[in-house]
Amino acid sequence: MIVIADTSPVNYAVMLGIADVLFQLYGRIVVPAAVHAELTGSGAPLNLRRWLEDHQDRIEVHKANPPDEPGLNGLHAGEAQAIFLAQQTPNSLLIIDEREGRAEARRRGIAVTGLLGVIRDGALRGYLDFDATLKHLKKTDFRLSDDIEAIVREQYNQSRDCDSYGDSARGVKGAMYIHMFAFRFKPSVTEEQKERIIAAIRKLQDEIPGILETWVGRNESPRGQGYELGGVMKFADAAACEAYGAHPVHQKLLSWLMPLIEPIEVDFTIQRTRSVVAPTLRER
Repeated sequence: MIVIADTSPVNYAVMLGIADVLFQLYGRIVVPAAVHAELTGSGAPLNLRRWLEDHQDRIEVHKANPPDEPGLNGLHAGEAQAIFLAQQTPNSLLIIDEREGRAEARRRGIAVTGLLGVIRDGALRGYLDFDATLKHLKKTDFRLSDDIEAIVREQYNQSRDCDSYGDSARGVKGAMYIHMFAFRFKPSVTEEQKERIIAAIRKLQDEIPGILETWVGRNESPRGQGYELGGVMKFADAAACEAYGAHPVHQKLLSWLMPLIEPIEVDFTIQRTRSVVAPTLRER
């Protein structure tokens, strides 16, 4: 997985003293030229510029020339280049915080996380203190609404308590609930509609509490039997999955999605008794 970062998450990560967690989670990060210029320019904080200089061997700078498109023209240069670079890079994850940029990235089917996702995942792996870092963040000018804080706290707490993390590393029995789905599309469905569906499903994790992880993408199997799209969602238990199914945001999605598809779903509980390596939670 190639991780591409916009300016804001890196800036605030340095400000919080957790920037090295980026390398612990992802190994290396990629930034487009415009983002690198913002991070290293004379107007950037001195500690940010020093951090970039100290870690230049783990930060790749890539050129990006976004096309003249309405969805990118209204964004800052760094955001537009980061989104375009992520769109051109298969199996990439984009770290971006600005609302308009995140919305445009999701519209293009790009996997997205942000500073809060980095904090959540870093805490789940033991790289930082979740509560202390959020407390520090709230003392900065970072815009963190009560609703978003509640969502990321629930994701953190449920992930910590479910079998993928916490007790599983000590060999204690636990469980998680998996929801799988695949879609055949009706003949009239356009490529634009298919991309809209993928983006809408990826966005659910931001809007519905209880979804721990989400993966969705086009079917690449030669034995797909006509199913063009597949996905997996992880929940702490069956009750969380049921609550997701009844949530108004999910029901609104189904109201326009169901006429376009022939779906199949599989739900099951996974029991685990051995230690596992915790995956990075990704907002997809």
